[in-house]
Amino acid sequence: MNLSIFNFKKIPWGVLTILGLLLLSEVYARSIADSVRTFSDRIILHKMKIVRQDNKDFDALIMGDSRLLGINAKRMSKVFSKRKGKPYSVYNFSFPQADVRAYYLFLSRYLKDHPSPETVYFSVDPESFTGEDNFVREGSSMSTKLHRFCLMFSFKEGLRVYPLKQALHMLIGETERISFLYTYRRMIRDQIEKGLLFEKDFVFKDTLITRNGGVLFGRLNRVLPLKKEDAPAEKKIFVPDEDSLFWLKKFFQLTQQKKINLVYFDVPRQDQEYHETTEAEFYDGYRALIKALADQYENMRIAPPVQSRVTRRMYIDSRHLDGKGFEVYENVLFEVLLP
Repeated sequence: MNLSIFNFKKIPWGVLTILGLLLLSEVYARSIADSVRTFSDRIILHKMKIVRQDNKDFDALIMGDSRLLGINAKRMSKVFSKRKGKPYSVYNFSFPQADVRAYYLFLSRYLKDHPSPETVYFSVDPESFTGEDNFVREGSSMSTKLHRFCLMFSFKEGLRVYPLKQALHMLIGETERISFLYTYRRMIRDQIEKGLLFEKDFVFKDTLITRNGGVLFGRLNRVLPLKKEDAPAEKKIFVPDEDSLFWLKKFFQLTQQKKINLVYFDVPRQDQEYHETTEAEFYDGYRALIKALADQYENMRIAPPVQSRVTRRMYIDSRHLDGKGFEVYENVLFEVLLP
């Protein structure tokens, strides 16, 4: 081979050019970030930004997963302020697919820069108790859950609640923060292929911001007609995951230490109502555990269930209420919380 055709002095400049182009692409991608990120990612980042603002203190927090996302905390603030006869602020800090570990970590983070709220309204999905919603479990959604967990918390915080053997998974999630292009490469490609030109989603401002963290998602009034015969053939048994339960109790203990009232919301689920045939033992076990926890922690009480007030036309799928469903649910909550 004739080595004279290579100019080794130019190779570093070629590398620098490539790096420069990647840097420019990274800067441009970050400039259109809100048009590329998923709706769930934007929810997480917006709420974590609120937590970091010293002037954003709230009298009450709503904490939970996607089933509580739709609660209008702005409306709740107005109703509570009127009935209490004084200003009372509520913010909905629910997150998509929230692992129970996130409850403890999030409240710890909030309390670093803010005074203790008077009350935390919360709910825990039955699957969170069984460990199905933590990213350690294998499955197609593991990477998504890991990505969202790392958006909320640092690598150091993750090591507080997950065993060391999960450090590699969290480190991968942590490195995604370095490159926006790498993290959202699939979404950027899909946008280009579909010719969407990264259009701005104006629904974000109209829901998340104006509802104090409350978000309506999915097509409203889309009915999924679940029937009893649609239930799984095999019985589903409720078996709590010991590690998940440990961190939920750490969350309870933190609220006790800070003298924060806990109010548990029994959020309606369509499958809970229509699948009692084979899943009755699963939900009975879940409710029994909730009651046992309420008996154990004096600062916790359970808001009465409102399943009977919500019809199946008020769901967008088996687990999530639509706009009308949340309005009905909020009205009942106001009745039981502020009689």
